[in-house]
Amino acid sequence: MLESLMSSLIQAYGNFGLFIVMVVQTIIAPIPSEALIVFAGSLGLGIMNIIVFAGSGMVLGSVIAFWIARWGREAIVERLIGKRWLKPVDKWVNKHGTFAILAARLVPVIPFDLVSYVSGLTSLKFSRYLIATILGAYPRTALLALLGIGTNKTLTFFGLDYDSIVFLITIGIIVILVMEKYGIIEKIEDTVWKKVLRIGEESK
Repeated sequence: MLESLMSSLIQAYGNFGLFIVMVVQTIIAPIPSEALIVFAGSLGLGIMNIIVFAGSGMVLGSVIAFWIARWGREAIVERLIGKRWLKPVDKWVNKHGTFAILAARLVPVIPFDLVSYVSGLTSLKFSRYLIATILGAYPRTALLALLGIGTNKTLTFFGLDYDSIVFLITIGIIVILVMEKYGIIEKIEDTVWKKVLRIGEESK
């Protein structure tokens, strides 16, 4: 399983593994970045290391996704991420530009890859896209890393050792993947997108 391989990379190669994982995750839609960053926090990599390496990996992956979309156009993007939210998000990004990118980056539930690919289809300047992505990626990463670190400290407080903590966090990731498989994550994302797009319409 790809997710298990990525978790193993983080454990085996630390910061560098985390960086590579986040680049790949941002390009390949099915892998949840939230779970991986929380997992990294639980491994004790350190808040600054996670912010720098995971955040930078997300930014690089977002740049790659942006240019895949810009060069490959809509057919490739539909194949990679589906088309359910492609048109509405495209319209939203075109209307709100940099603000739309920044807002999406700051909300952990909104998939990084979807916004990255859709942005590449718009007329948005790459420089504006990159600035908004950088401004949003690192706070998002910090929040998720703190959640993982907090989970680690909580479990340690109850007397659990390192192996037990990693086991429980891994179970948590599996639960997230099962939720994704049965469409629960998609429903949550749909709800968030509906609210975000509705807010965008109300701000006209």
